Amino acid sequence: MQSIVRRDWLQITSNIAIIVGLIIVIYELNQNHHHVRAQLVMDDYNIALSQLSDLMGENPASAIAKARLDPSQLTPEDEIVVTAYLKAMYLKLAVSMYFTEELDIFTFWEEIARAAVQEEFRFPYVRQWWRDFRQIDRGWHAPLDRLIDEAVAEFEQAESDTR
Repeated sequence: MQSIVRRDWLQITSNIAIIVGLIIVIYELNQNHHHVRAQLVMDDYNIALSQLSDLMGENPASAIAKARLDPSQLTPEDEIVVTAYLKAMYLKLAVSMYFTEELDIFTFWEEIARAAVQEEFRFPYVRQWWRDFRQIDRGWHAPLDRLIDEAVAEFEQAESDTR
């Protein structure tokens, strides 16, 4: 009788261990899925950033300065450089947002985005680029787009108040 009870307890214990093991395997598979997904997203963004970086060339500073200070002096080549720079900035912010929103890895994307937006979008040329970009944007990064839209509206309101 006692051996039957021991055997039953041993069988119950081993079944519980199997269930716990299966739960751990399922959890690890889920984690792997998130990591693979994150890696695929990063690969896509890295390819896009690399292409934009190639368009910017070695020294985009003069084109960016022209866009900020005197956009009328921009050559067509400068416009390509500035557009690539702004798209690259947007993609970097979108990556931070993705890792926060989807994977809960990067928790301060909004602070980074606000700082970048405050730096770049105070210039009229950049705000116009944003309006043009929004015409073709698919809204894939809606929280980031809203943040930029709000900053652009604030800058334009401040400019109209000073006139």
